[in-house]
Amino acid sequence: MMFMEQASYVGDVLSFYLDNQLQETFIQYARQTNNLFDLAYMFGYTPKVTSLATTQLDIFQIVPAKTVGTGSLPDFSYALDFPENTEVTGDGQTFTIQDNIDFTVSSSQDPTLITVAQVNGATPTYYLLNKKRNATSGDIQTTTFSFGEHQEFPTVDLQGTSIAQILDVFDSDGNEWYQVSALGKIRFMIKSKTQT
Repeated sequence: MMFMEQASYVGDVLSFYLDNQLQETFIQYARQTNNLFDLAYMFGYTPKVTSLATTQLDIFQIVPAKTVGTGSLPDFSYALDFPENTEVTGDGQTFTIQDNIDFTVSSSQDPTLITVAQVNGATPTYYLLNKKRNATSGDIQTTTFSFGEHQEFPTVDLQGTSIAQILDVFDSDGNEWYQVSALGKIRFMIKSKTQT
C-alpha cells in the first residue's frame, strides 16, 4: 500500500509540473513574468514595462506688432522655433516635448492661438502667441558603447532603471540604426546617411 501511494504521489507531482509547463506556453494562461515577455516578443509585440506621466503644456511667446496697411499683425520674424525633444523643468520635474514648436506655422493640425497682449490707445503693440504640446516626464540620456572584433548580433546592456524607450542609435560614422520590429528581440538595421 505504501509503494502504491508513493507511486501515485510521484505521478501526481509529475502530472502537475507537466500541466504547469504546458500552461506556460500559452500567452492567455501563462503566469510567470519571463514567459509572458518571451511569448509577447515571439508574437512581435514589445511590452512597455515603464510608463511615463504625460501632460499638455501651454507654451507662450510675446512678439511685437507690425503695421500692415491700416491694421496691425504679429511680427512673426520674432517668432521662435524650438527643436524636438526640448526639455522643460518645473517643480523639480523634467518634461520632454517630443514635437518641435514653431510659432511661425499655424494650421488645423497645429494651430497658433493669437491674442493681444498690450495696446497703446486702440493699437496693439504686442501679441501673445500660444501653442499646446504634449509632454512626457523624464529626460533624455546618451550612452556610448565600444565594440571590438566583429561579432554576429552583439548584445549590450543599458545601465539604468525606468528606461521608457530608445529614441535613436548612431554609430561612430554617423549612420543611424533602426529596430527591426518583426524579429521580436531588439536588433537594429543600419541606414546610411550618405545614400545616393
